[in-house]
Amino acid sequence: DLDRHLGDLPEPERDRIREHRPGQPDPAILRRAFPDVPFAWPQLLHSEIRDFLDPFFSDDDCETRIAALIQRPPAWLRWHPRNPAEPEPPPDHPSLSPSPDLPGAWRIDGAAAPPASEGGYWIPQDISSQAALHFAAPRPGERWLDACAGGGGKYLQLAALTQANPMPDAADVRREALLELIRRSAAVGMKTGSLWLAAPENYRPLIRPEDPLPSGPPGNYDGILVDAPCTGSGTWGRHPFLRHQITAARLRELTELQFNLLQRLAPLVRPGGRILYVVCSVATAECAGVAERFLDTHPDFLPAPLAAASLPDLTANGTLLIPPHRLNGDGFTLALFKRRPE
Repeated sequence: DLDRHLGDLPEPERDRIREHRPGQPDPAILRRAFPDVPFAWPQLLHSEIRDFLDPFFSDDDCETRIAALIQRPPAWLRWHPRNPAEPEPPPDHPSLSPSPDLPGAWRIDGAAAPPASEGGYWIPQDISSQAALHFAAPRPGERWLDACAGGGGKYLQLAALTQANPMPDAADVRREALLELIRRSAAVGMKTGSLWLAAPENYRPLIRPEDPLPSGPPGNYDGILVDAPCTGSGTWGRHPFLRHQITAARLRELTELQFNLLQRLAPLVRPGGRILYVVCSVATAECAGVAERFLDTHPDFLPAPLAAASLPDLTANGTLLIPPHRLNGDGFTLALFKRRPE
């Protein structure tokens, strides 16, 4: 209800607000309507950012979405059981409260995570990041590849969801990231699957880099997680400097990279297997746009439904936007593709 935010503004200014198109908020008006929110409108509303975020703002929830996009969300933890096959519930802790929307996600009000217990570990991971894999519903016994693994946050969650049977494989362009993944896995009592250094021309095993495989990891995966590089527009609340780094040229460069990643990894999925494509962005071009291009050029893949029954207000039709305000976390968009059975 926009009028609720307008207070004692003069009627002419109220009319001006009501007539303004939601996709192009007026900086002066919104500063008055939201005096406690540090909008930094000159950066947020320069034309390139406004154009690529227009679809995110053009609905009845515009004001809520804008405020959540630039306010820092709380910290979240994921409960990681020592034995994923027989998980124990987490212990009570005064600084933690469970999410009503997502099993295993806990909001932390203190400065540091509680120590490990006999039943498991507390791992820092944003709630929307947790939701992405939760909605893809990896199953125990499935073989997965985390193709942009970074330091291993989603990798460890993927291992828990598949009950580490077998451990997922992982790839990244950075050797240091894979070494951090090994360290984090060991810290929670886990080994890793095969680890691969990705390069434009091949993949090299981390342990024996002299034996490159031009086609990449062995393939025939039940699932591949592609947590692709992106603008990070869903994380502006935590990383406001990213607002200053978006240009039209950079957006084109990223969407091309995202599409190329999907195209390169598609042959590694078995018939009937899935690709989960994830970006911490709310830009339509980076998810729906890339997803449509991938499906148009890969007729052997179909959009697959996401297991988002816990969020009935989000349409799980193969592409799913989690705006920051919905889970009180970062903004994420995801798409799930299924390869046609032979």
